[in-house]
Amino acid sequence: MSTVSLKGLIPLLARAVDMTPAALYERQRALVRAGLLQSEPGRGPGSGVRATPDSVALLLIALLATGSLSETEGHTEILAKLKSATKRCPLTGKKTFATALAAALASEDVAKQVRWIEVERGGSKARAIIAFKEEPDKVGVETSEFGFKDARFESRLSVRATLFLPLHPLVRGLEEAKKRGDARQ
Repeated sequence: MSTVSLKGLIPLLARAVDMTPAALYERQRALVRAGLLQSEPGRGPGSGVRATPDSVALLLIALLATGSLSETEGHTEILAKLKSATKRCPLTGKKTFATALAAALASEDVAKQVRWIEVERGGSKARAIIAFKEEPDKVGVETSEFGFKDARFESRLSVRATLFLPLHPLVRGLEEAKKRGDARQ
């Protein structure tokens, strides 16, 4: 178990998504307030939100969920819980969007297959996609879909966010954070 906090990985993620570390940290704090991320009490090493594939996945989902900090909690929870349209994600074998994304962040080999992550929401419906390539030389991508199958929305407003971010550097960051944490014990 990592003893390094998620806050330590935020500068790496902030550079990758062209945001300030402070803006990302505020998203993390909103997720903690909502009970979506668990924080260890105290100050210094061993406190705060642990840097794990699950916590990084939830922070990425929060980035995709909305541009508004005040809507982060509700939209993130809805997207995280979206169920696979095929019972299990074809890439990771997981049942929900959050667990599938966390599984991709737990393995550099799987992370290298991910091409992009996309969420779309409108009205009371939402969906998410993990686009991936199982074989590097293969033409085209496969998708793992979560949420509704019908692209039509009840609402006339549809919002889509796509993250074109290589995940394997984040996996390496998680592994390095774990090694640093283990070295401190």
